Amino acid sequence: MAAITLADIAKEPINASWKTLKSFPADNTEAGLPNSEKVVSNFVSALEIKNGVINMTFGNKVNPKINGKVLSFRPAVIEESQAVPIAWVCGNAKALNQMTVKGENKTTVPVDYLPRLCQ
Repeated sequence: MAAITLADIAKEPINASWKTLKSFPADNTEAGLPNSEKVVSNFVSALEIKNGVINMTFGNKVNPKINGKVLSFRPAVIEESQAVPIAWVCGNAKALNQMTVKGENKTTVPVDYLPRLCQ
């Protein structure tokens, strides 16, 4: 899914915040990004950061069956080691047992339309 790459722009400041502060940006402003409705692409109408979670709302030229639906990317971390990079949990996927997933999964994209790594 081409839209997923848009989430990469938000991952960098979230990773930096975890590594230096052991916390996550509360919102787009704390992450140094514009308001959610200004982070868009052909298939994404908004990208919101909420306590380190990236929530993408599909829209614009997207398949009508997922228009207005949300896909979440949640950070998974090893609490006692900020040096270990964040692993990103897409949609309804599970994290490794050794990692703690942070934030709320707001994914509303039907399973049939989720990329395999997000199911």
